[in-house]
Amino acid sequence: MGKGGKAWILFPPKVTVSITNKADQDLTLHCKSKTEDLGVHTIKLNESYEFKFKPAPILDITLYFCGFRWSSESATTLHRFDIYEERRDQWCTECSWRLTPDGPCVEGHGEIKHCYLWK
Repeated sequence: MGKGGKAWILFPPKVTVSITNKADQDLTLHCKSKTEDLGVHTIKLNESYEFKFKPAPILDITLYFCGFRWSSESATTLHRFDIYEERRDQWCTECSWRLTPDGPCVEGHGEIKHCYLWK
C-alpha cells in the first residue's frame, strides 16, 4: 500500500533527518522532542548530524525542535526551528536540511526546495 493508504497511517515509515552546516564556522545544535533529548552536537562546515525516529501513527503530532548557535555568536544568541513537524513534513522520509545564519532550507534531490526563517 502506498503512502496514502491505511497501512502507512497505522505503521508510518522510519524518518531520517539530516542537518548540514553550510556556514564557515562551527555549528552547535541541540534537538529534542517532547519525549526524547538528542543531546548537544557540534558540526563543522559541510558536516552533518543525523537522527532517525518513527513518527506517531494516526495523530500527526510528531515534533522535533532544535536550537542552533554558530561559534562566532554570543552565548545569548540561539536560533530555533522545528526541524521535523509531522503536519508539514509527513511525506518526508529522508529530510535533508542546509543551515546558514539566514535560516534553514529543506532539500530534495540535492536542490533546495524551500527556505524558512528562524523562529
